[in-house]
Amino acid sequence: MARLPEHGRIGRYRRGCRCDECRAANAEKRRGERARKRGGSPPAAARPKARRGPVPTAAPVPTGSGPGPVEAAARAALAGRGDDPVERLRVEVVFGAARIIDGDKPYLVKQAAEILRTYLIDLVGHAEPKGGEADALRDLVETLRSPD
Repeated sequence: MARLPEHGRIGRYRRGCRCDECRAANAEKRRGERARKRGGSPPAAARPKARRGPVPTAAPVPTGSGPGPVEAAARAALAGRGDDPVERLRVEVVFGAARIIDGDKPYLVKQAAEILRTYLIDLVGHAEPKGGEADALRDLVETLRSPD
């Protein structure tokens, strides 16, 4: 009778073993095959397993770092607002959107700018812009610059 390869080897997986070690060996081999097919080199090591548990919804602001220029302007424009809990929530949404614009995720800036513009109009009471992204951005900047 032929001796079976040890666990954690692709030969053992081919002969029907489905233990965790043999499945991991097969997965690693398949990853390498897919990478070579795409023209890349196989991965150096197995990928870590997916994280279980709650997914963070927002990146925390590093302690010790001050607000960026847009967040600082929003904080200056909305200083003293937020006595009512609902208004306070709106103010915090504005600060969060400003933090996104100041951050390093350019794919979120357009959505954050739209949120910021909408909430600032609601909080400050300026009229809706006539249309277009340039008008929206100009109104946003004017709102942040206005002393009221």
